[in-house]
Amino acid sequence: MGWWSDKLDSVKSGCSKVASWVKAVAEKGVDLAKDAAEAMYEGGAKLYGRVTGKDKYDQAKALYEELCRKAEEAQKAFDEFVDDRTREIAEVVDRINETKTALQEGRFSRFVVLANRFANWEVNDAITLDVAKRASNQTVKLRARDELFLIDFDRMGFAKRAGHLLFLGLFSRKRAKETLIKVQEQESVLKAELAKLDAEKARLDVVLASLQQIDEYFQGLVTIYDRLLDELAYAVSMLGAAYSLNRAAPAAKLDIYFLPRQHLLCLMGADKLTRVLHQMRKLSYLNAECQLLEKDKAELADAADQSKCMAEKLGIAA
Repeated sequence: MGWWSDKLDSVKSGCSKVASWVKAVAEKGVDLAKDAAEAMYEGGAKLYGRVTGKDKYDQAKALYEELCRKAEEAQKAFDEFVDDRTREIAEVVDRINETKTALQEGRFSRFVVLANRFANWEVNDAITLDVAKRASNQTVKLRARDELFLIDFDRMGFAKRAGHLLFLGLFSRKRAKETLIKVQEQESVLKAELAKLDAEKARLDVVLASLQQIDEYFQGLVTIYDRLLDELAYAVSMLGAAYSLNRAAPAAKLDIYFLPRQHLLCLMGADKLTRVLHQMRKLSYLNAECQLLEKDKAELADAADQSKCMAEKLGIAA
């Protein structure tokens, strides 16, 4: 009984090994079959692509999608840049406008009161700068897909695909090749469009820097003007006091003949700078398209230089 039991166990073990081997061979066969099927499919797809031109279409499609992605990213980055520059430009323009308003409502009024002690004076015409709501509306422009793709395998039915294969791509291959060429041409278009965005960014940087410089010019001129008005106020006060000591009634007008030379020069300087600042206030410096007016900026820069020279001659620190 023991001998038969051992033999039976041995047979069972052998059968199990055979079954495992058969299963392994079967699984390997299935894998090989799958690989073969995939290889046949890939080979068939490549053959179909070469015959019908779909391989060129796939290249054109991938390239166009990449170009669109780059264009979208560039446009998004540019829009964010423009938003930042528009805000910064608006802030500087607001400061310049505040200075213009302060000149008209405060400093010019003060000069008129002081100067009217010698002669009649009047300063009018309040003008402010306007800034565009958006500093730039530049956009990246690529041709639409429908304008470039002369054939579209993705929207093509089975019958039409089979027809192109049947006729060995007689018509489809040429259209696919022309499509790829058209899309490739958009690479240079995108390059040119991105260059335009870079140029526009550089222009806005120049506009912002120039406006900041204009703001500095105004602040420098206003500082000198304030010093002149302080000197003039002191001169009027001293001359008025002298008049009151020598007259029974205060004089309606003061005679500049009695002003010390330094104070007379301050009056003349304040008169000149009032005219200059009044003219500088009337200039725009920036048009509605957020383009810098170089002539206006040059006039302001020249006025600032002349005022500094005048302040140095009068011994007034700017």
